[in-house]
Amino acid sequence: MVLMMVVPGPKMDGPLSANGHTPKYIDNGMYCYIITMTSFLLGIQQGLWTGGVLIEYSGPVIIRLNMFALILCFGILFKGNYYPSTTDLRYRGDFFSDYFWGCDLYP
Repeated sequence: MVLMMVVPGPKMDGPLSANGHTPKYIDNGMYCYIITMTSFLLGIQQGLWTGGVLIEYSGPVIIRLNMFALILCFGILFKGNYYPSTTDLRYRGDFFSDYFWGCDLYP
């Protein structure tokens, strides 16, 4: 998340929504990927961790990411219902659809 906000890149416009909102993005995905992979490989070379660290801890990481995703979906649903970012809201009338899909189109 920090890399997404800190790493510079060209400003891009997202797709125009039905209500006329155009989200703004920073196109820095490839730069963030290169920084992440370089940091991982340098950490292996410096002996900070082993190359199999991702496989060793994949089970607990997947469990924690799933728990975080469920909490994040609830937070986005709450934010979309009570503090929407734009007028681009879409309620489907079904709790599970709104929970997993989200109501706020561009949070």
